Amino acid sequence: AGLSYEQAGAIMTEEENATEGIAPEVVAQVRLLATTERCLAKRRFEDGSIDFAISESQVEIGENGRPSGIVTRDRTQAHRAVEEAMLLANQTIAKSLLKHGMGGIYRVHETPEDGKLEVLEEVLSSFGLLDPSRSGALGSAEIYRALKRAEGRPEAPLVNMIGLRSMKQARYSEENRGHFALGFGSYLHFTSPIRRYADLVVHRALSHWLELGKQVAVGALSTSHRLAAVAKHISYRERVAVDAERAMSDLKKCVFMQPYVGETFKGKVTGVAPHGLYVTLDAHDVNGLVPSASLGHDLQMTSVGMRFSPGAAARGISWGTKWKFASTRSTWFVDGFALSRLGSTQANVEDAGEILGAHRVS
Repeated sequence: AGLSYEQAGAIMTEEENATEGIAPEVVAQVRLLATTERCLAKRRFEDGSIDFAISESQVEIGENGRPSGIVTRDRTQAHRAVEEAMLLANQTIAKSLLKHGMGGIYRVHETPEDGKLEVLEEVLSSFGLLDPSRSGALGSAEIYRALKRAEGRPEAPLVNMIGLRSMKQARYSEENRGHFALGFGSYLHFTSPIRRYADLVVHRALSHWLELGKQVAVGALSTSHRLAAVAKHISYRERVAVDAERAMSDLKKCVFMQPYVGETFKGKVTGVAPHGLYVTLDAHDVNGLVPSASLGHDLQMTSVGMRFSPGAAARGISWGTKWKFASTRSTWFVDGFALSRLGSTQANVEDAGEILGAHRVS
């Protein structure tokens, strides 16, 4: 039976009429998969895996080829079930390569830099999300538990975004270095050889081993320095593809915002940097930059880079500060919008700036 993610998700959550027209044996299999997903996820999180609750937006294109809307992608239990199955397969193959001494390409995600972990720890502590009795460096298990405590609270989107930005970018390597965010000692990409070269290299390694019964690598890629060159190249090409996808999405969002010039939107500060404040508009999930020059010359960054501190008579501006924003222009330049402050509760959208983009850690 062919089911969409939405159909499978509805069956898993036992929504009304979800099983109409679906064979009973298919329904049973789908619900068994849901039970399996819950068990796998529970074990993974107990082992220290982090689950960032970050929504993804998608630009809809109308019949005229222009952006017609920006919607949030729904992540159903069916999506999570497929993800858990892929994670288990990838981890299992990584362990097999190591066990049999086969050369391959691993997906590595190293521990975040100390400075970023310190900022994240301060943010989580400020919201009372960390166990006060804990000691030592902040690990993936502690981060996961903090994010779980934040669920349902107003600061949940904020701490998830800050947590994600604290992470290093995942990359490919000929050496296994573990995966911090997933909490795995070894991990690679195996499940998509038709679209990722790293997966194809691993498939070839397994084929050689299964056919020849030897501890061999991948023919022409058998030496570690060649695997290292491939890992470096595909890591670079991945970044090029991700940046191109993000640039196109940002361009479409800017085009979408053009008809809204002069309107006012609610938004909140989602990042603080020496050059200004990053802001996300609530209505359309559009991000932009408020240049620091428009905030007042007396504003200074604090040592942890989380907050602009003005004079004693004014309040500081930090992550989560809510404002209203009035769109005056929407011209795409470099990466997106710039927002300039109009008053204590409003700002303009101008024609230069930088769109935020979370980097991948899986």
